[in-house]
Amino acid sequence: MPHIIWEEKYSVNIKMIDEQHKRLFEIFGNIFDRMGKKDDREALGVDVWELARYATGHFDAEELLLSEYYFPGYEQHKKEHEVFRSKVAIFQRDLEKDKTTLSIDIVHFLMSWLSHHILTVDKEYSAFLNEKGIR
Repeated sequence: MPHIIWEEKYSVNIKMIDEQHKRLFEIFGNIFDRMGKKDDREALGVDVWELARYATGHFDAEELLLSEYYFPGYEQHKKEHEVFRSKVAIFQRDLEKDKTTLSIDIVHFLMSWLSHHILTVDKEYSAFLNEKGIR
């Protein structure tokens, strides 16, 4: 299964957010590379922890920006982030319990969430913030 990599189509035309998204793609790539490798279980745990930590910081920055400019879709956007946080927390718990399908589950979730969230949900605020001079 090929994993997704950063491409220009994922740009929201806001440098800070694009850089954070690129880092999320890097972390995802690390997780993908470890998928199914039993000897990388501990490293996978570190990557999932890093994903949770980094995503939280990214979401906080994004939500602050959206709230500062009164983005009309702020509440729904925040809910999308909560879904991600909850799912990653479940992955972390499952990893600690040594569930064998964990890495496949993570990859499927991340591929669909990253693609959908950035290309659909994040693109909704892109033009709005660009009009406010945020780039």
